[in-house]
Amino acid sequence: MIGPLVVAGLLLRDSAVRKLRPLGVKDSKLLTAKKRESMLPGILDLAEKHSLVYLSPAEVDDHVLNGAKLRKLNWLEAKAMARIIRSLHPDTVYLDASDTNAKRFGLEVRDLVPTPSEYYRATMQTGISQ
Repeated sequence: MIGPLVVAGLLLRDSAVRKLRPLGVKDSKLLTAKKRESMLPGILDLAEKHSLVYLSPAEVDDHVLNGAKLRKLNWLEAKAMARIIRSLHPDTVYLDASDTNAKRFGLEVRDLVPTPSEYYRATMQTGISQ
């Protein structure tokens, strides 16, 4: 059994985006769970709004075990990120891509959002970038 999986998004002003790097924000896969938890209060202080999508272990397992090729965990995460984007209505989107191909992941998320934001910047290893 895999899961649960929580996908999160923040709505930030441009000035707040620049303050993320000093907090240590980068590719979540490069951070320990303890480090991510310790950063949370500072990140939420910068956010105007945030959104969470909770994916149950059963939902994650179903996609991983039964999903069609190219419709497995990365696609499930792309759907969750698109849901967050639709709820926050941002002008600009920065993604912490779950795919090893960040551009492919960004395009997949963009295609799931009916009215896309100005542009998408998917990041894998560089974290938040300008």
